[in-house]
Amino acid sequence: MPAGAVAVAADDPDPDPTKRVAAEDEAKRLEGVWEVVYYEFNGTAEPQEMGMKVVFSRAGVRMGDDGEWAYRVDPRKEPAWIDVELNTHRGGGAIRGIYRREGDRMVLCYRLSSPLIKMPRPADFRGASSKVLMTLRRMRTAGK
Repeated sequence: MPAGAVAVAADDPDPDPTKRVAAEDEAKRLEGVWEVVYYEFNGTAEPQEMGMKVVFSRAGVRMGDDGEWAYRVDPRKEPAWIDVELNTHRGGGAIRGIYRREGDRMVLCYRLSSPLIKMPRPADFRGASSKVLMTLRRMRTAGK
């Protein structure tokens, strides 16, 4: 998938038009700047990550200063899925996660997979070994 492309989840290689529309509509809803208000790794809070900005756009997703990557969403799943393809800066791995939006808040839970070690997608939003759990708050821009 080209950098910045947004589509349905990776496990659905030939989605019908209604699935594609659902993913594109959801990607539009995610667009904007989000601030990390809670961050947990391996079941332990990591306060130094609070305040980090996560930016969703049509071009991709940017987390902090780590670069911009292509992402895919599938809002038809319960909970909704998000996949982020990391560039070679991170060894070519991928984020396989779940998320839920609640107004201007989003909870994101994921595991990082490498080309050699494929981690399963989280099934719930509980912090645990090898999981990242984040709560994000949409930042308001001037005039909105």
